[in-house]
Amino acid sequence: METKTSWAQWQGLKKVLAENLPTVEEHHKFDHFAEHAVEQIEVLAKIESHIHIIRRHESYWDQAFHLYSSLHYLRG
Repeated sequence: METKTSWAQWQGLKKVLAENLPTVEEHHKFDHFAEHAVEQIEVLAKIESHIHIIRRHESYWDQAFHLYSSLHYLRG
């Protein structure tokens, strides 16, 4: 059994989503948002992320993504 990297798994998931949800727009703005959001540690520390991924090191990426996706959802 071949173990895929997380990048390869992500690319596979993106392909499946694109094939099955062709009318859903892919968003590319998280990178720009994250560059600035991860500097706001005191704000991110107050956000409970609902993304549960085992991490080797502490990180605020999950909180940043949770904030981004929540704001995107509210924006409609």
